[in-house]
Parts: sequence; structure tokens; C-alpha cells
Amino acid sequence: MKKLFKIIAVLLLAAALFWAGEAAVRSRLIRINELFVNAGDIIGVDLSEYQGEVDMDILTSQNISFVIIKATEGSGHVDSYFYDNWENARTNGVIAGAYHFFSFDSSAVTQAEQYISTVGSLSGRMRPIVDVELYADKRTNPPDVEEVRRELGIFLDLIEAEYHIKPIIYASDEVFKNYLSGYFDEYPRWVTNMFYPAFVRDGDNWLIWQYSDSSDVGGFQGTAGKIDLNVLNRNADLSDLLSGY
Repeated sequence: MKKLFKIIAVLLLAAALFWAGEAAVRSRLIRINELFVNAGDIIGVDLSEYQGEVDMDILTSQNISFVIIKATEGSGHVDSYFYDNWENARTNGVIAGAYHFFSFDSSAVTQAEQYISTVGSLSGRMRPIVDVELYADKRTNPPDVEEVRRELGIFLDLIEAEYHIKPIIYASDEVFKNYLSGYFDEYPRWVTNMFYPAFVRDGDNWLIWQYSDSSDVGGFQGTAGKIDLNVLNRNADLSDLLSGY
């Protein structure tokens, strides 16, 4: 009986340590992802108006090799810092990409037109990028799956026709699983996982992994206080990011 009690005690202790460790990871007390990214990896950041004015020299001095900049959202919104960030990256020789935040509430055609007219040429820049995620009340009131696939497909086709290359798709695991899996598998993936390495869930099926949303690298002055970090798949190189157009 004593032996049984000892086994139960060990199992309970192991379970307690496991849950304590997971809680520490989720609260950012332990940043486990940083253990899987090293100085030899190709690191980038993503930017929007929340990072405010950005000093590209400071960013690149901290092992940052590329920036992904929010350009547009829906059919009518342009990020207030897009043009500054876009030009700043160009003049400083930083590889940059422009992403569109996809809306479930407006036409895919007008969204594509908005992106193309705002971003213009991608010569020497990264592939076009679309961010597909559930916003506002969409988690409790999710959009229709077939409608999302249809509209997103229209958007992607129009962007590919303009830039002659498949866009990168950013999405959470929830969106990939419920909306995209099996329908957009030919597109390069930008995955996000802040709590554990991308290969645990996604294997090697990704081009970019957003591994941290709480970095304090310097070079920006916005209200966010933190910046997202991304790493390129080790089986890829910077040329895989470029539009080639």
C-alpha cells in the first residue's frame, strides 16, 4: 500500500510540475521558443502603426534581416505608418513585405484593389502577404466556411494575377484548421505559435514562424511597447521570401 501511495504522489507531483510549467510558458515567465531560435537563423519583425516610428538601423543592428509591414485592412483602411515604414525600409536596404488584413465583411475584389493600389510594385520586395484571422466578434459569431474560402480564393487569385507569384498566408492554427486546410495548401505559410516550437504542431510545413509577441528589441516608439519576432524556416533562404517581380 505504501508503494502505491508513493507512485500516486510521484504522479501528482509530475502533473503539478507540468501544469506549473505550462502556466509559466503561457504567462511568458518562460520563453521556451527562444531556446529553439539561434543567432544563425534569419530573423524578422512585423510592424504596424502600433510600433509607431521605426528606426531601421537600430532594428538591423539587432540581427533583424527582414520586416513585414501592415499595409491595408479590408476595403478602405491603410495603416497610418505603412508609407513611412515602406519607404524607410527601401532607403535603408531592408528586405520588406507588405501584408493585408483580410476582412470577412467586405468584397474580396475591392480588398485586392485596395492592396494593389496602396502597395504598388513589389520589385525587390517580399511576396504579397495576407493575414487571415478571427477578429472582433468572429470567434463567437464565426463567418461561413464556404463563403470565406470563396472570397479568400478570389482575393488570392487577383493578387497572384497582379504579382505573378503566390502570396504568403498568415493564419492562426484555428483558422488553418477550420477554414484553410486542404484548400490553400499550395500557398507558403506564415504560422504563429508563441508557446512552443512550430515543428511540434506544423512539422516543417511553414515558411515563416512568428515565435514571439513580446520582444523588447529597440528601434520603435509606438504604443505597443513590444514587437513580434519571426524566423525563416532553416530549409529556406531570403530569396524564398522575395516576389521576383
